[in-house]
Amino acid sequence: MDTETSGRLTTTGLDSQSEPAAPEPILAMHASLQFSDPDRQLRSDVIWCLNRQPDWLSLTELSPKRAGMVHQLAEPSGYQLFTFPDSSAIVTRLPVVNAGHTPVVDAQPGPPSAGGHGPRGVSWVKLSTPAGNAVFPHVAHWVTGFGHDPRRRAQHLAMTAALIRNVRKHGRGHRLAFVAGDINLSLPLPARGETGQLFAAGRITTIWDDDPDPAATHGRSTLDFIGSYDPDRRVTLTRWKSHRLGFSDHRPVSAWYTIDPRP
Repeated sequence: MDTETSGRLTTTGLDSQSEPAAPEPILAMHASLQFSDPDRQLRSDVIWCLNRQPDWLSLTELSPKRAGMVHQLAEPSGYQLFTFPDSSAIVTRLPVVNAGHTPVVDAQPGPPSAGGHGPRGVSWVKLSTPAGNAVFPHVAHWVTGFGHDPRRRAQHLAMTAALIRNVRKHGRGHRLAFVAGDINLSLPLPARGETGQLFAAGRITTIWDDDPDPAATHGRSTLDFIGSYDPDRRVTLTRWKSHRLGFSDHRPVSAWYTIDPRP
């Protein structure tokens, strides 16, 4: 005899565990902060992002002296903060297995107007989702647009190559890798450009790749992104957004994904 439960017809004696598992929803966010913002403005930007309840939030331009403030904001909501030597960070509410950083570009002395910048690299954490998926969010902050400077061009390509090496390593088998950051090149990447070719060859898909009119994230340029590396095609991007708010000179971005169960 059929019985009704919560508006659904179920068959008596049917093993509910035999039903296929539903895709797992994931919300990833990235925010490029601004070193020059006063504490109250940076605090406001971080609180706004955490109030969206992302599974993880990647950050750039988080100076070591202000990491403690972000930790105090994140901890009461069940988030952990992981900081890295290039002033990037990942905040997450998912269980963390481990974390790491690959240094790529040495610091260049001097003010930004003269080409100065801090060290740059690729950072990551390994997380375990409620459905048991192993995911590796990565964050990176590329050097400012290289133009006709061959040294900057080499640094930019070295960052991209290091990111791809990391996601290929971490995305093996049924593990999943995600990427985010400030690429300092306008997106979507030109298909024939060197960085675009590297992303395509590395099978990294960003939220802007199929957007005919990508939203600006810095002035009139689209520099900030989130993406995925998904050789077994279990990850589906369902929605993305550039948020027109905040004090930073960059706008935070969000990406909503679903992860299909392992076959």
